Amino acid sequence: MVERILRDEMTFYDTLEPAKSLDAALDPMRYVGAPPDWHLAITDIEHSSAAIASGRHKTVNMIAAACIAAARNVCVGSEIPFAFGGDGATLLIPPAFATSVATALAGVRTTARAEGLMLRLGMMTVGALRDLGQEVLVARYEAAPGIIFAMFRGGGVGFLERVLKDREPTVPASLVSVDTEGSPPDLTGLSCRFEPIASRGGCTVSLVIAMLEADEDYRPVLSKILEIAGDDARPTSLKTLAAAFKRSLLPNSASIDLELDALQVSGALRRLRKRFEIVCGWLLGQLSVRFGLRLGPRNLMRELEEKVRNTDFAKADGALQMVIDCTPDQLAQIETYLAERERNGLLVYGIHVANTALMTCLVDSMTEDWHVHFIDGAGGGYTHAATLMKDKLAERLV
Repeated sequence: MVERILRDEMTFYDTLEPAKSLDAALDPMRYVGAPPDWHLAITDIEHSSAAIASGRHKTVNMIAAACIAAARNVCVGSEIPFAFGGDGATLLIPPAFATSVATALAGVRTTARAEGLMLRLGMMTVGALRDLGQEVLVARYEAAPGIIFAMFRGGGVGFLERVLKDREPTVPASLVSVDTEGSPPDLTGLSCRFEPIASRGGCTVSLVIAMLEADEDYRPVLSKILEIAGDDARPTSLKTLAAAFKRSLLPNSASIDLELDALQVSGALRRLRKRFEIVCGWLLGQLSVRFGLRLGPRNLMRELEEKVRNTDFAKADGALQMVIDCTPDQLAQIETYLAERERNGLLVYGIHVANTALMTCLVDSMTEDWHVHFIDGAGGGYTHAATLMKDKLAERLV
């Protein structure tokens, strides 16, 4: 494991050579310790399982993605490491932006409260985490040219989350909780207009896997799962995205309202104008996809292809997290493989199965050339899988 720590606090993440494949991104030797004065931030929606059970999965995903949007819009000009977790997010913040990001995230907490959700927010410096015996290591994965996702390992992410949830007896939650009053956050670029994306094989599978071996090398597990699932393991494809887009001639009204609420669009006239803008863009897209027309500068089919490659369907965020598409037979093989390794004490895992995936989008607020798409299994895929994995891990530790 790499022990070196790069000292330039504003450029250390930029200087990390990005991995060009998932396998390379999970190589333990690629990870570098974050500078001690950078801040690790964790957000988590309290009682997210209950919210999802009541049909508010898209809202839960939207608030989680809003945390990333708010932080990125504060740190304009600086690339920051982030990871989407379904009902929360992981962020690594340079010291120069720590106060402003805390205020923005507190603003997202206010937005969440208006939606009837409680967002927990915790921050701690990497140095303070190291003093407690917890490491924060990070790597860069370039999923497509210019599209960078962070990979986290080292124990610090899981530790801070346990502290935030008051499940770490050695450290009180009050030590990391952010009590800052938030101002309305800039969530420009956040969108959740897509309809659920149907599984091609019949199973949209959310997996959260924690290795128990000392080197925490996820590559053999990733390789085996992708070998079983085949070449079409991604839960998105050009065909399924086009089908999801064409499912409704007009965008879902509730999704538009959720987006307008998140973007703090107030006043009847302003909301009407923004809604009209969204609907017009959607209708132009429908003409483009349904009839193969290119209208104006946008090439929607090309944009859909980019959405496929710019999704975060697999990542390391303190554990290996994946949303994949497979058949029932492939699912059975994956479960057999993971269960055997779990019995042998090599890993613990959580799994959730649905027949659709949800996608929440984030577009660069300045250029709109950069866009990433966060994937979760419908019905709270990551939330349920992570809860199951953590329960197993707690039992094993006891």
